[in-house]
Amino acid sequence: QAAPGIGTQVSAATRTVGQTFTDTATMTFPAAGPVPTGTVTFRLYSSVTSCTTGGAATQTTTGTLNAAGVATSGTFTAVAPGTVVVVATYGGDANYNAIVYDAAACNSGSEQGVVNQAAPGMGTQVSDGARTVGQTLQAPVTRTFPARGPGPADAVASRGHPSRPTRPEGRPRAP
Repeated sequence: QAAPGIGTQVSAATRTVGQTFTDTATMTFPAAGPVPTGTVTFRLYSSVTSCTTGGAATQTTTGTLNAAGVATSGTFTAVAPGTVVVVATYGGDANYNAIVYDAAACNSGSEQGVVNQAAPGMGTQVSDGARTVGQTLQAPVTRTFPARGPGPADAVASRGHPSRPTRPEGRPRAP
């Protein structure tokens, strides 16, 4: 059996928490040889260190090689800020040997991507627009976060102050 090569490219070098991305693997093989067949396994690691030390992958997908020897992963979701690494391995076929995990691939720039923090949105809506001077006004806060992304570490109170939650009647609680 011949020894194929594999080259990969992450679809987006930079993304934000909650966004999705894919990886594409292109097999290299002798010009006169048959096109490799089978599947490529793509593993997402949460950091370069996790990848190089043999840590567990946080997400795994597979892709089937097409007639040109190219496979695209399933969708990965960026779940935390930092540098992530995708490593591809090939299962082999009747003509070509398998390509197994190699920690050296973890340091390849084409295998790495940066995940940035997401910026949650916030909006308010007054419950009743008609008020006279001296009446209480309540405006609940609605926070939005990226799909599948984490929320903020501190809840934001209805008056917009992160460290002083409010009582149901709208008055701040003592710190």
